Amino acid sequence: MKDISRELLDEIVRRLVETLRPLEIYLFGSHARGTPHRHSDLDLMVVVSDDAGDQHDLAGRAYLALVGLRVPVDVVVQHHRDVTKWAPVKCSLPHEATRKGKLIYAAGVGIGA
Repeated sequence: MKDISRELLDEIVRRLVETLRPLEIYLFGSHARGTPHRHSDLDLMVVVSDDAGDQHDLAGRAYLALVGLRVPVDVVVQHHRDVTKWAPVKCSLPHEATRKGKLIYAAGVGIGA
């Protein structure tokens, strides 16, 4: 997917917030870098509280929440403690998302953080 509208991104965030109640959502990868191509998916890291539950279960719920949008999305759910632990490590996903990606939602701030 080469381009994504702000309205569609807002709808994705709205559905994820309603379903998972995350602390933060980061857009990373080619869309965050501004270099998407027609085969690009939307890469999202959803940061949840440490007591939110099993990451795989939460990821499944996230994908179900996005059914019907017809957008290629890759959702990775991470507990806050893991993001804090791994963000300083350059080869980690939390580093990529938090340092090179874009924060698109923060609890208490809302969509478009």
